[in-house]
Amino acid sequence: MMLPRTFPHSTMDRLSGNLVFGVLSDLHLTDPAVGPCDRSELFRTALERFRDRGVDGVLVCGDLTDNGFVTELEEVARVWFEVFPGGRLPDGRPVANLMFYGDHDMEGRIRKYPHVRHRYEERGLTLPQGLDEGDNRSAVWERLFGETWEPLRRVRVKGYNFLLRSVTPEYIGGSPGLAETVAAVRAENPGQSFFYAQHRTIPGTCRFRDHLWGAEDGAGECRTTLVGCSEAVAFFGHTHSSLADEQSAWQGAFTAINAGGLLNAAVPRGHENSVAISWLADDPAPFAQMPNVSSFAGHDAMIVEVEGWHLHVERLDVESGLPLGPDWEIETGPDAIARGAFGNAVRAAEAGPPPQFPDGAGITFEDIPDGANRKGEPTPQVRVCFPRAVTQPCGLRPFDYRVRVDTLAFGEPRLIIEKRVLSPGVNRPDSLDTEPPSCVFSRAELAAPGPLRFTVAPANAWGQEGGKLRIEN
Repeated sequence: MMLPRTFPHSTMDRLSGNLVFGVLSDLHLTDPAVGPCDRSELFRTALERFRDRGVDGVLVCGDLTDNGFVTELEEVARVWFEVFPGGRLPDGRPVANLMFYGDHDMEGRIRKYPHVRHRYEERGLTLPQGLDEGDNRSAVWERLFGETWEPLRRVRVKGYNFLLRSVTPEYIGGSPGLAETVAAVRAENPGQSFFYAQHRTIPGTCRFRDHLWGAEDGAGECRTTLVGCSEAVAFFGHTHSSLADEQSAWQGAFTAINAGGLLNAAVPRGHENSVAISWLADDPAPFAQMPNVSSFAGHDAMIVEVEGWHLHVERLDVESGLPLGPDWEIETGPDAIARGAFGNAVRAAEAGPPPQFPDGAGITFEDIPDGANRKGEPTPQVRVCFPRAVTQPCGLRPFDYRVRVDTLAFGEPRLIIEKRVLSPGVNRPDSLDTEPPSCVFSRAELAAPGPLRFTVAPANAWGQEGGKLRIEN
């Protein structure tokens, strides 16, 4: 059985929590020889924000590199040690390296893509070695970070256990020894939270049906292992799903938190301006009338304070340093799990007043005879415009809008079509989400007899709606 590395206790002079750590995922750093290097600067900014908060460790939930090259991991290490020389804060306290590999780091198929090879060939450069080749995954890690790499690392920070599960070519969807290690941690530390982290999505947790890149392969070994572990707090990456979404955290048999994405922060599916998933035959987004909200507008991070069974979680936009939403106060452990203390139903009930349109707001229309749908096909369109809803005191920000169109030709209103559109800057801080929203229909979608009634309702991330705007046209 592996022995945990141990980081010494230290006195927090900036934050009051017993344990404080930063959380990132999906850095996708590239080789400086071919770029782009702005990703390295994003990583640096995130680490500097963590450094300035005096963190005890930094958890990064995989996809450290974009293509799995050794040179890319060297770039990760370069930025890490420039911000944390010798792996320490400016006052000398140690910072635990809680990074591990994701699929982009370990699946050799990614570095073999033609466009990846082309970037090197056009510069006359030799393709670097892959982290998945030979013993690079361990040898390079040890050379760069001065610590032993294992597929399932157990790291102890200020008395708390972190179990860090890397993706490896041999075990994409599982990890030998996981159940045994979890059992050992629970036996050695009864009555204490522990932290589990993997790259791929944990099935059945945060917005599972909306996850963009799929869940853990196989039968969900980690979920099976963690069910019944009320003291477990699990983090995962891979989805790039924006932390501005309140449903990025989940509590059931254990607690699970989506780690977002540093490179980009994607928005949920099922909206007219959602991202399209090219390989899903039933994904309606390619036929949408609107472009998707830019995932690259968002760059997520978290700072987690732990004291006993209590977690205080801050969600941050890395570029601006502004919050992505109100801090989460998460109770873990047997009693909290039994009560469903942080369950979706409780959180939705405590969400406060939903967003509201400003007084005097109305709906306007813009005819677009030369419009085009998302596929670029010429499509006469109508844009329905309305003002951004206002976040209410102690309430959640506007997340999306429900736009309903009824025909009044038959006495009673009859639904023609209904769409949901995300707030244009939904993956950025509330104060930076300032663009007025709108919803675009093709004229064909509105073809119906009689006058039409348009109804627009703002909603928070739980789908709770504020007052509606209505107009007949």
